[in-house]
Amino acid sequence: MNAATRKWLRPLAAVLVTAVIGVGLTAATPQSAVADTSVPGKPARTGSVGYDSMVVAWTGVSGALGYQVEWSQYKDFSKWVHTVDVTDPNKTAALLTGMGGNVTYYFHVRTYDHANKVATSAFSSYGYSTTKYSTSKKTSAVNITNVSGTSVEMNWVNIGGSVSGYQLKASASGKSPVYVSTTSTGVTMKPLVKSTKYKIYVAAAETVDSSVVFVPSGGPNSVRTGPFNGGTYVTTSSYPLAAPSDFAAKNATPTTVELTWTVPTGTQPTDRFRIDYGLDSAIKEGATYQIVDGPSSTTLSNLKTNTQYYVRIRVVAADGTIRSDRSDYVLAKTRIPYGTVTGKVNGPTGTDIVIAAFKGSDFINQVEVASDNTYSIKLRPDTYRLKAIYVGQGNYTSLWVWNGNPGGRFIDESSVITVAESSNTNAPTVTLAKGGTLSGTVKVAGSGRAGVDVTVMSNEANGGNEVAGMARTATGGSYKVTGLPPGEYKVRYRLTGYDIATKYITIDQSPNSISGFDVTLYSH
Repeated sequence: MNAATRKWLRPLAAVLVTAVIGVGLTAATPQSAVADTSVPGKPARTGSVGYDSMVVAWTGVSGALGYQVEWSQYKDFSKWVHTVDVTDPNKTAALLTGMGGNVTYYFHVRTYDHANKVATSAFSSYGYSTTKYSTSKKTSAVNITNVSGTSVEMNWVNIGGSVSGYQLKASASGKSPVYVSTTSTGVTMKPLVKSTKYKIYVAAAETVDSSVVFVPSGGPNSVRTGPFNGGTYVTTSSYPLAAPSDFAAKNATPTTVELTWTVPTGTQPTDRFRIDYGLDSAIKEGATYQIVDGPSSTTLSNLKTNTQYYVRIRVVAADGTIRSDRSDYVLAKTRIPYGTVTGKVNGPTGTDIVIAAFKGSDFINQVEVASDNTYSIKLRPDTYRLKAIYVGQGNYTSLWVWNGNPGGRFIDESSVITVAESSNTNAPTVTLAKGGTLSGTVKVAGSGRAGVDVTVMSNEANGGNEVAGMARTATGGSYKVTGLPPGEYKVRYRLTGYDIATKYITIDQSPNSISGFDVTLYSH
């Protein structure tokens, strides 16, 4: 009888002995609620090869209450056996940690009732895998950006290549190691013990999805695929107060940012707050500070425009002595100072017009024209072109703002308007006049057809196919496009399942009407 069989029979024998001894007694010994005695599938390593860990997966058993994984350097599991109790029956993979490097390990799995501590199946056949480094790359020493009594904030240089994540380990004499796994190159290591010297290591790793893989508590949540770096020493703080909490930045302007926070317990009436801010998370580049009385808000002023600041806060005594940890940073981004463009649009009622600003062909912003036909639009410093767009029910044109002209038909017939910081630019006046109209009926198989899209586009060399008007046919196939400035146009009629029809028209003068412009569409 081999060792694996003995381990399976041992808990079964205990149940049988209890049953015999308990005959005639009123108190029953808890029995295993055996859901299914089928043996799980043979486990196999999945994911990257690790140096001191690996993930193994197996085919689950329907109705299993849980699983138990054993691993050892010996295929008969006669000694040095380690156990992982998978208490979640929905997980059929587990992270095995604490292994040695360059060693072949064997592992098998069985179903297990953890509530009653009874196996409910025999062990599966074993799988095996050898631990090793997947990469020899190491990162440089970590850059410590903030230290508190219970955490250390840090970042490091990306190793690059095929490395997808990192494992960090904080070791201290007499303390259990603390692990953090991440896919970024910056992390806050916690929870740590106050006033304790730690050595923090970083290594390449493959993070584990704990929603799918069972991860034992207290260990890493990743498979370490590379060697640890040389480590960095850091001692957690021993200040009497915690950092101010709920630290936030809001209501930014081009030169100011408002800050708010919650005062920590134990703060004295004479205590003050030190605000450190700069251009990096460690607050070394461009760093400065302000001392404020609070009590729980202040405004940073005289900041550079369009600049992102890292900001932290801590409590200090009246004489400047540090009284608390420094908070996590918040990002405070000052705004770009806007400029304004003002102008006037003559013709229809101002409330029937909007002014739209474009950067190239990209729409940027728009405002409604006031009832007195004037407008003011805020824009970031840059160059723009403006278009006065008629949105009313009359037959008025929409024109581009063009210096020395009532308005341009195309974007090429428009003025480039420069907007500067905190300044105003006067735009040329635009005059919208009555435009031409195009109307008719679209037919399919001799009958008017609703739902046909009608698009009128410029057909002139400098028009760039710019759209001058659009409509959709109504019941009976009728359509009408209004507000067309004088010019050459092509008209496209589009309906899904039918060939696109293209026609050409000329608007000689405004107002000029073209009616009875009928079109027939044919199926593909």
